[in-house]
Amino acid sequence: MFRKGWTALDFDAEEPLVSGLAAGAVRGPWDVERFANIYPDTLARIAVGPMLAQAPASGPRSTFSDSKGVVIFRRSRVQREAFAFLTWVLGEEALNLLWLQRTGLSPARDDLLTNPAFADYYRGNPLARAYADHVATARPPALSEHTIDIQKIMSARLVEPLMLGTAAPAVALADAVARTDRMLEVQG
Repeated sequence: MFRKGWTALDFDAEEPLVSGLAAGAVRGPWDVERFANIYPDTLARIAVGPMLAQAPASGPRSTFSDSKGVVIFRRSRVQREAFAFLTWVLGEEALNLLWLQRTGLSPARDDLLTNPAFADYYRGNPLARAYADHVATARPPALSEHTIDIQKIMSARLVEPLMLGTAAPAVALADAVARTDRMLEVQG
């Protein structure tokens, strides 16, 4: 795509969907409100779908989820209280709805589109509904405490060489994988 000029080298320079540099992009539900406020004309032309795959899926296709985590340390003096708080926050439908209304981010629940507590919100937000349709099949990236280090390697050794045309895709991928494996061995 880079060699043929079908994609921009610097997506941070300007918004590619607005400027016409891209016909599509990987976006998350957090972008809906921003586009509604800044680029409403572009938002009106956006359609949400699943991640692309090499071959058609025989069943529901998995998509990427942006996982977040919470840690309660073993030596914490407030372990029990922290767990009780998280149970309350994550277990209350009213709080799940408030989270959704304030952030546009769907709670990780498989009943979003069937639960009456969320019906009004999704009826009034078709793009959010499209994202919610994929929550039940979303899969997080590999869990690792070294996510930032892995992302740095992937950017420097995979994405940048492909963007600049300094390495063939197979070579860049093999290099990034080897460096990531070495880093994990050393860190592990």
